[in-house]
Amino acid sequence: MRKALLIFGGIMLAGLLALVLWGVHASTGMPVWAYLLSGYFALGLACMRSLYEHRPATRPAHRIVINEAGWFWRLLYLNNNYHAVHHARPGLAWYAIPAAYHAERERFVDGTGGFLIPGYNRFFLRHLFTPVDAPGQAT
Repeated sequence: MRKALLIFGGIMLAGLLALVLWGVHASTGMPVWAYLLSGYFALGLACMRSLYEHRPATRPAHRIVINEAGWFWRLLYLNNNYHAVHHARPGLAWYAIPAAYHAERERFVDGTGGFLIPGYNRFFLRHLFTPVDAPGQAT
């Protein structure tokens, strides 16, 4: 019974995917391969940002990252790389986050227990072939 439900669910999912792809192509004229390729890269960028916003830590405040990324990444992610600032002041507009961070940099870095990454490039190179965290690993 379970196997039959899995097969049925797979068929339904494939049908839904085909319907969405047809709808995109019919309404925009965009080739399906271009839609899938652009979606792959867009989801990849979203996953890169969210990959290490939080880490396992005993103290909740030490779980939140500060990533001192370059201007391209800050603009792309609307300064969410200053994630500790976002958690400390969730009502702050995205464009005001860098000024708030730089005004109290030491306090924010100390508040995260030193969870500071000097940019996405260094982070990606560091974890290209190594895991980011192991389950149960707390700082």
